[in-house]
Amino acid sequence: FVNNKKIAEILEEDEEDALRYLNKLEVEEFEDIKSGYRINFYFDENPYFENEVLTKEFHLGSS
Repeated sequence: FVNNKKIAEILEEDEEDALRYLNKLEVEEFEDIKSGYRINFYFDENPYFENEVLTKEFHLGSS
């Protein structure tokens, strides 16, 4: 992320530092792929948080 110019422009310094510990990003589609997906962020041990994996889910509704 920090190597991407557009993303780096919007990151705060502490966010950029935390992302240096990111070692894997995985996207999982829900069983019904039209309903959404989940992104798993895998981190090495770091001073910012204890979780090895942080997950963000995106639920897509009909419009």
